[in-house]
Amino acid sequence: MTGQLTLPVSEKRMEAPEGLMLAALAWIDENPEAWRWITNAARLDAMECGRVFIKGYIESLRHRPLPHGSRDFKIPNAFSAAFTRILRAWHPELEHAIPVNRSKLDGVTIPPRPY
Repeated sequence: MTGQLTLPVSEKRMEAPEGLMLAALAWIDENPEAWRWITNAARLDAMECGRVFIKGYIESLRHRPLPHGSRDFKIPNAFSAAFTRILRAWHPELEHAIPVNRSKLDGVTIPPRPY
């Protein structure tokens, strides 16, 4: 993974569901390689286990050594629900393997996949 790996996220911005979703989408834009890693891990787990583990991927990213030697990878826990919904929306073929719990993000609009 290269490039910027953190995105300043203000507490105020993430209070509202729409703000949390926008912050998660901005993080994805700023960290495309990390998002690609999450997507690939989700595909593999969906095939092998029949289940996707978003919280596990977030934790794994925090502990992955980065090419430039830094381990300072910031990703808020609050993004778990947003990433779950984004992954389901952008990759409907994985929907069956992505469990969803009730969240304040239910009903928040997710823009179409940008690629």
